[in-house]
Amino acid sequence: MKDEPKFSENGHEAMHTSTDLHGRDFATLTELELNRFRVLRTDSRKFGLIVSVEVMDDSEDIQAELATASPSQQEDIYRQLSTQISVRPAGSGAF
Repeated sequence: MKDEPKFSENGHEAMHTSTDLHGRDFATLTELELNRFRVLRTDSRKFGLIVSVEVMDDSEDIQAELATASPSQQEDIYRQLSTQISVRPAGSGAF
């Protein structure tokens, strides 16, 4: 993929990208930001990060649907709901 970000060995670019995504609503991501999110979701631990999407005011039904959904299906669900992307250092509760 041509627009897929290439992260440096030390994770500097990954950290910069993560701060751009942290706190964002999933539905507002541009195509480039979505590609960055996908790379971080898959490889974030290589850079000492944890990436997640929090659904605001979610229900048990939504959590059950997300738990059984593929990553692509999860993205479709996130676009329909109020969400907040969280990026934090692995092993830490705060960013």
